[in-house]
Amino acid sequence: MDSITNTRLSRFPVEKKNVWHFHPIAFVEQMQRISKMKDIDITDPDKWISQFDISGKACFTTCQLIVKKYNVISDKGVGHRTKKYANGTPYFSGAIQVAIQMKDGSLQSTGREQEGIDYIDQQLDAGYPVVIGVDDGRRTTYNSDHSTEHFLVITGRLTDDKGLYYRFLEVGTGTNNREKRGYTPKNRLYVTNNNMIQGKKFPDRKKFNKTYTVVQIRKNKPL
Repeated sequence: MDSITNTRLSRFPVEKKNVWHFHPIAFVEQMQRISKMKDIDITDPDKWISQFDISGKACFTTCQLIVKKYNVISDKGVGHRTKKYANGTPYFSGAIQVAIQMKDGSLQSTGREQEGIDYIDQQLDAGYPVVIGVDDGRRTTYNSDHSTEHFLVITGRLTDDKGLYYRFLEVGTGTNNREKRGYTPKNRLYVTNNNMIQGKKFPDRKKFNKTYTVVQIRKNKPL
């Protein structure tokens, strides 16, 4: 399985420890797909909530409260407990696991990257946000998928000079930073050359910032 990197659509990787191969036909197909997609942004600042205003400071609970305002809720289905990924993560029926964190802290793809992207696009086109689990570089494994370290809400699909990106709501910041970090248009997760989705935690920070890598996509259910 491929290692996950911070490479974005507009750059080629420079790491010497990895061997890379870009399939020209797949690349062309991806570019055609992007050109046909329309921008969509359902971000509503009035629907944003800070997890620090919620009892227990749970990011997933906060994301659930946000998507409820759009008349959906994220599935909590546990799925096949007997069927697991290489790191012991179960196949959850209510989630698309696109990457798993191994014991050494590294991330590995599951081969479901395109499935995850297609699902996000489908939901956005229908007018619904999507709750996602992200890895932020820590080696903690306290969530059930052993990989997610924080949850966010995707609310848009747009493009800029770096390529296709998804706009997200950051619940892990205080109300005083709501405009700068909570629902700023600068909150962007870019689709990489290997179909992973990555971006910076706080786009206004130059130093001591974390990179988010989407590892899990929660499926929606109607209220």
